Amino acid sequence: MMEIEKARFDISKNGKRPGFYFGCDSRGYFQMESPELFMERFTEAFNYATVTHYLKGDFIDFEPEEGNKKFSERSKMIKELRQNRITVEGRPLFWTHTWVTPDWLKKKSFSELLKYVEKHVRQVVGFYKDEIEVWEVVNEMHDWANEVQLNHEQTIELTKLACDVARDTNPKVRLLINNCCPFADYVQKGMWYEIPAKFPQRTPHQFTKQIIEAGVDFDIIGVQVYFVHRTLTETLQSIERYEGMGKAVQLAEIGSTSHGITQEFTEPDEDFSTKPYEWRRHWDEELQADWLESIFTFAYSKRFIEAANWYDFVD
Repeated sequence: MMEIEKARFDISKNGKRPGFYFGCDSRGYFQMESPELFMERFTEAFNYATVTHYLKGDFIDFEPEEGNKKFSERSKMIKELRQNRITVEGRPLFWTHTWVTPDWLKKKSFSELLKYVEKHVRQVVGFYKDEIEVWEVVNEMHDWANEVQLNHEQTIELTKLACDVARDTNPKVRLLINNCCPFADYVQKGMWYEIPAKFPQRTPHQFTKQIIEAGVDFDIIGVQVYFVHRTLTETLQSIERYEGMGKAVQLAEIGSTSHGITQEFTEPDEDFSTKPYEWRRHWDEELQADWLESIFTFAYSKRFIEAANWYDFVD
């Protein structure tokens, strides 16, 4: 396709980008039978790792009970990654999807939530010091999922507070705001994932403009690029909309399935040949690789994009 041909031309003209990050989620460290095998395979392909700190719903929950943070397993993995010259990003300091939000967090008032976020960010960023060079401060705050039911002004206030505290705790760390659902299909449904939205919903692009206009102190826009039933051309165009915002961009999560239809969860082993396909043909490992190659090639060709991160290491 024309966009990828142009990307390849630009790469051949501009040459190598030594500072570009080829990244991936690192939860495979806990999923695979051998951490040694994970590290061997990971370091063959990647120079950047994202390390999740989901309060619940992770392979090792980070804070299932308030105040009981699980640092030790992640610290061990981060040490091994850094020994292999892998740059580490921590994520996320705040995310309120139902998958990761414990009941004790849902029960907090907004003022209590701000106090928790300030304490949490300072403790977590301070714990790792310079071992983590980039922090994803908030994830998907643009009204896709909102278990704590914040309005627009509250999401911006909380995001600004979290960024200010992270910057104050470690001025050297770079701060990323992550967005999902580039086409904002969720707005048509009027849902915060599983619950009816109480306030008008925004697109990720609108939310990003709002926090920049509000003076939120961050460095990187994170754009998630999962296959979402749109053409590759439309996907690449949605990424390019962020170029003029004056921030570096990471393709924070890139993913497509290798089988079936659902993107994020394992489906039953069944025959999908009777169902309509979504892109070129029914998904398989080769088509998944084509998707990966196209997105990574596009990212590498664009100077405003500094990283491309695959999700997940274990398919």
